[in-house]
Amino acid sequence: LHHAGVAHAGSGAHREAAFKPVVLDACGRKVAYLSVSAAGCGFRDASGVEMWAAGERRPGIAHFELWDVRMHDEAIRELRDAVRVTRERQRVTFVVVSVCWGTSAPDGKPLCVAGAVPSPMRAFARALIDEVGADIVHGHGTSHMLGVEVYRKKPILYSCGVLLSDRLKSEALVATRRKGDGYDDPSLRGPPRPELRPDVSYIAHVVIRGTNEIGWVELRPVHCRMLQANRAKGRHHAWAVETLHALTTALGAKVEVSRAGLRVRVGSMALPEEPAPPPRRTPRGEGRQQAAGTTALKSAKSDSSWWTRLGDGAG
Repeated sequence: LHHAGVAHAGSGAHREAAFKPVVLDACGRKVAYLSVSAAGCGFRDASGVEMWAAGERRPGIAHFELWDVRMHDEAIRELRDAVRVTRERQRVTFVVVSVCWGTSAPDGKPLCVAGAVPSPMRAFARALIDEVGADIVHGHGTSHMLGVEVYRKKPILYSCGVLLSDRLKSEALVATRRKGDGYDDPSLRGPPRPELRPDVSYIAHVVIRGTNEIGWVELRPVHCRMLQANRAKGRHHAWAVETLHALTTALGAKVEVSRAGLRVRVGSMALPEEPAPPPRRTPRGEGRQQAAGTTALKSAKSDSSWWTRLGDGAG
């Protein structure tokens, strides 16, 4: 990756390099991006260390043990030191920490059942904000999506899901709770069960104010079919929005359904109103064309005010 000119984080020739952040320029701001992983190959060396984990003289990934509190403290310390050094050398505006949680618990059972966030996962994510200084925690690797928590005005995306999935066993589970659909979806019986839909994930659109305060995060559902990821539509979109709404409100966040998906309020910035839909096409005719032109002008004014407000208050 280095020789190809691709910026990367989370791996290196030794442990210090694996925990080193990469700094990128985005929207006139410097963003430090770090990556750690609780997942590995499942094999350990003679000393009991994960084979993929980087060591003092061994290349590998920035690995930590999710279920070992001692390893939590060690990983947090290494991340905190890396962020401190980076802030001293560069004027970093935002710190994003990406965490791969893995798919199973030590007993072999699924890591997250019915969308519930285990206490070790929540404790580690909050420590990234409290001690490391992360502004956004980006979780993934659970093979399905989880909810979003707002902690100290910082978003914790516990899991965005899997962007590309070849697990097709859930292809028939596309129903919603709407009456009259004629579907019987086991994932909608009782509490939400996102583990039954590994083919549905989301992309997070973060809106930032000019004061560098995160206003809100919009979760935009994505559906993967035959290793092709596209924006979710129809029943897939409805299922994703309904499931994310239940999972996120259970974590105490304030949400609002939008046209693109689901908005999660983070800071004090008010959620915007939806832009007016485009005018409907009308049959040919001079009088009707003039009326349609008037409607289009009003719609354009509405869209202009919407984008102006978004541009003034966000980056």
